[in-house]
Amino acid sequence: MTAGKRLLVASILVTNLFWACKRDSPPAPDLPDLSALRVFAEQHVLKLIPYQSMSSFEMQLNDMLFDTLIGVDHFGVPFPSLAEKWHISPDHKTYTFSIRRGVSFPNGQPLTVHDIVYTLERVVRFKLDQIPELHFISGVEDFAAGRENRITGLRIINNLMLEIHLEKAFPSFLEFFSAYYTSIVPRNMAGMSEVDFNKKPVGSGPFRIEHVGRREIEGHDFQVMHLKRHQLPHRNEGTAQDIEINICATPLALKEKLSFDIFPISRHEIDEIAANPVLRVANSTPIIINFLVLNPKKHSFLQNAENRRHIYQAVNRELIVSEVFANHAFPAHMVIPLAIFGWNPDYRIKPKSAGAAFSPPIQLPLLTVDTMGRGRVAENLRDQLSPHGIQLEITIVKDLFDFFNRIILETNDPFLIGVLPEYPSAFSFFLQFVEKGGFMNFFPRTENDLRELVHLLPFLDYRENIAVISEINRLFETEAIYVPLYSIGSTWAFNKRISALLFKYNAIIDYSALEVKND
Repeated sequence: MTAGKRLLVASILVTNLFWACKRDSPPAPDLPDLSALRVFAEQHVLKLIPYQSMSSFEMQLNDMLFDTLIGVDHFGVPFPSLAEKWHISPDHKTYTFSIRRGVSFPNGQPLTVHDIVYTLERVVRFKLDQIPELHFISGVEDFAAGRENRITGLRIINNLMLEIHLEKAFPSFLEFFSAYYTSIVPRNMAGMSEVDFNKKPVGSGPFRIEHVGRREIEGHDFQVMHLKRHQLPHRNEGTAQDIEINICATPLALKEKLSFDIFPISRHEIDEIAANPVLRVANSTPIIINFLVLNPKKHSFLQNAENRRHIYQAVNRELIVSEVFANHAFPAHMVIPLAIFGWNPDYRIKPKSAGAAFSPPIQLPLLTVDTMGRGRVAENLRDQLSPHGIQLEITIVKDLFDFFNRIILETNDPFLIGVLPEYPSAFSFFLQFVEKGGFMNFFPRTENDLRELVHLLPFLDYRENIAVISEINRLFETEAIYVPLYSIGSTWAFNKRISALLFKYNAIIDYSALEVKND
């Protein structure tokens, strides 16, 4: 188990203990704020410090409480955020960022280049082994090893201008600064301890935490976060001033979610929502790519690459999309996600006919959670593979973090999982599979062909990028451990008093841009 995955498990255990302590001596019940926009979230909150966050919901909270130098829209196109402009040298080795004037943290502390340098130093200290992009910055190795007390590649020109020097060209470096873990925190944690900062962070984003409480709704225990608008010169286009986020780890029935203004829904709830006169439905870009992971560690059948390739080619991805998602998803024939440069919309894996089935039939377990339709995907795969003599025995884990604990701590059986790119870069995405500490690197590799190819990326020449990405995809197919199935977005219902839900990259809702009618 990698250090990064040990950290995740430790975070889960520590946070669950923290909340258990809170439940032993609960505060007074938190009363609803009738003027606030009420949001429902069906996840735990583990970490609110950006570079320690792990889940997609924590990434959503990061976008509300913090901001990055660069933003990326739902197409993956960069736009100015805390950095109002930038200059890239012709050799792509020097980046100069000009920081916006008039930006301050909720405590009144003005944001300067010193906060950005402090943030990058913290990210290097905490995540250097998990974020190889950091190694491109000059002086990172000496800083991490304690030979230097600062990163020499970070040159402060003045309070609002920063120059970053790279050891070698990295064409996706600009997009890298849109990743959630580069969100800017105030230097020295605004004078707070890390524990206190994680409970109520002082962020650089469009909202601040007013207070946190607990509430019981129809027998369910909710953690409630009250957020107030924090005015920023570049993220003030929306009218939402007060947001109440209601967090419950227990799945709710649709009728229990109807009291909220914004809430996630499943595909089978869309028709009922569409018939509701006060609700509308929105989908994010289908950027979450879902895999069947053919774990070879325990099962001798899966230790044979030919058998894994048989399954890889036997799956009819179009059938999953039509039968499970009513064509509200995209078949995934490549390992690379949709909307990342190098994805080929014309590439296809032709489904393999059953032919002579394995005899006697092969019994294989399959582990999944039932979020975002994955339970029905598991059943569809079971039906598809049965004529091939492969019988899937499905186990549905109710709790999302129990599921992650099982695949991280045990990692013995095949499982279904969805992966969200951190930012629009093939290099960044593939690193999750081949690099130590990568989120999808569950199995030690005996050869380094894939890793060596990934580390060639990205090239300044787009044709070279496409050629290498195609070869990486071919090697993934040959290895046949990670079987791409489909790409999907998140689906949300929202009250019609909200004009529209606008999404950023990574299926993140831009709450700062919400237009709300309060009549």
